[in-house]
Amino acid sequence: PLGESYGKSTKQSSVKPIEKPSVKSIEKTKEKSITNASETNYKVEIKNDVLVGNLSGREIKVSFKKGSISAEKLYIESLNDNNLNQTIKNKLGSDYNIIETFEIHFEKDDKRVDSNVERTVTVAVVKKDNAELEVYHIADENTLEKVNSSYGTGELKFNINHFSKFTIVERIKIGDR
Repeated sequence: PLGESYGKSTKQSSVKPIEKPSVKSIEKTKEKSITNASETNYKVEIKNDVLVGNLSGREIKVSFKKGSISAEKLYIESLNDNNLNQTIKNKLGSDYNIIETFEIHFEKDDKRVDSNVERTVTVAVVKKDNAELEVYHIADENTLEKVNSSYGTGELKFNINHFSKFTIVERIKIGDR
């Protein structure tokens, strides 16, 4: 594009030679602003820190605003607690299947790091056609709090501002076939 505009300016210069230097200085300014724009874009792209962990062979990614949490790694543990799973099933009903119940938190220097900074959790999971995936936070005394989540191409995402125990369940839709 610069070459084209330069070519045009040469044609104009034969008619009005006075404009030649001003055209050049405009082009120089353009080049500078292009460089600045790309630098800005680069800064925008790296605004999030991402920590990755593994849960029963599923990849879990947690992204958060860069520098907002001083964590080095994710602690993720699958909770195969039959009593807890039974409690979840009893609370949600028989058309729910538990896919994964787990505990997750940030760690630094092998110590738990708590933070109320908003973060996005992405879990690699495959959804059956006749099911909906839901995420629940398991609070004190095993009360369940539904967490808004979205599913797309093999990933379940939810935003949360605290960590602890969660369960991912599938709700089988009956009569939708």
